[in-house]
Amino acid sequence: MVEVPARASDAASEATSIAPEIFRPYTDLSVDFIYNLLFCDNVSLFRGPDNAAPDEPWKTLLQEPPDARALRVLIADEANESRLRALACHRLQATGAQLAATRLFGVIVEVPLSQGLEVLAAFADGQVRHIHHTGKMSFFEPGPGEVNARARRLVTAAQPRVERLGRHTQTRLAPPVGDRIRMSFLTSNGLYCGEGRYEAMQKDEHAGPIMAAALALLQTIAMQAAGR
Repeated sequence: MVEVPARASDAASEATSIAPEIFRPYTDLSVDFIYNLLFCDNVSLFRGPDNAAPDEPWKTLLQEPPDARALRVLIADEANESRLRALACHRLQATGAQLAATRLFGVIVEVPLSQGLEVLAAFADGQVRHIHHTGKMSFFEPGPGEVNARARRLVTAAQPRVERLGRHTQTRLAPPVGDRIRMSFLTSNGLYCGEGRYEAMQKDEHAGPIMAAALALLQTIAMQAAGR
């Protein structure tokens, strides 16, 4: 898989030639590419910009045709990164198979501003992707740091919300606009979404704690960027 910002432009050009239907909320194609990777619903974007064979466990994940048994093994292994497990669930669903339990792998918060779209993605393994409304990107890999801890708290805060949503799944929507903030929950059964105005979501019994955890994570990212 290729996601390093320095190589994202080449990867984006190749990926969009394969999957031209990706959403493009930014003026930079490489930023759009990273944005679309967050949702783990388009396997072609994860294949990389060249024909080099991927390492395991990505080799198993991306093989054609998909091996349902091998995908279940990947999903069950908590040592694998959360996005890989989420993508494995997406591939497993494509085979017609289902998982008995709903696992929450990540939370993506999208805030449309007059200057552009602000996106914060936190994953259960502590991984974080932040796209500033200017298009500047911050990457945090799984680890023991404060950003990672805040990311895991955000996912934990979202768990009760996901449990109330039942088993309904939906395909991804176009990025939000106007004064609508969207929260997307990346689960083993698909993508769950909720959106509303900022003030209403802050006051909501279930959305409020998620918003607070997302804000705490953003503040921690800003402090690290400032060198504090």
